[in-house]
Amino acid sequence: MEPRSDLKVPFICALMPMRWSYEALVFAQAKFNPLTRRQENIQRQIDDLAAIANPSPTQEERLEDLKDLLAVLSGLQARSPQALEKSFGDIDAVIKGGGFDRQKFRSRERGVTAEQLFVNQKVTDLVSKAEMEQSDYRNDLSGHRALNVFFGPTKTYFGFRVGLLWFNSGVLVFSTLGLFAILHILLNYQMRNRLA
Repeated sequence: MEPRSDLKVPFICALMPMRWSYEALVFAQAKFNPLTRRQENIQRQIDDLAAIANPSPTQEERLEDLKDLLAVLSGLQARSPQALEKSFGDIDAVIKGGGFDRQKFRSRERGVTAEQLFVNQKVTDLVSKAEMEQSDYRNDLSGHRALNVFFGPTKTYFGFRVGLLWFNSGVLVFSTLGLFAILHILLNYQMRNRLA
């Protein structure tokens, strides 16, 4: 039978705390870097406005501004990282509801792009592949609703669905507490043997 995912993790790796921390760090880098976080925030607002059946002229204008802002953000570049941070501040003001001044973002300066600074394409590709595998419609058809893949955005165990970062953090906390408990038991045992 053809394997369902090449991003599946061997069972033995589930016992290694480094596997959980590595997965969480890579996922966080792909999803919570300054560029991607802003892009997803804008996309969420666009989706909310696009879902309105009869939008007002103000909502239509806001939708167009957000679409333009997303395009500007995706191609954002400046002469230095500091100038890029200033542009991020201007973009944040628009995301929070401020007006979109197209002239403010029309810069012909060459230099560093936001994508060069914040996006690791290989990491993004791995996380995107995992997202696609988890949302693959064939999983529903084959009766396998819960496909837990490496870098997948959610984990499903025993019928419970949890976000990757929460789940991995929980695994790391419990494994650390478990190791402390084992250390405590071993040290207690050694102390009793020496005192006896």
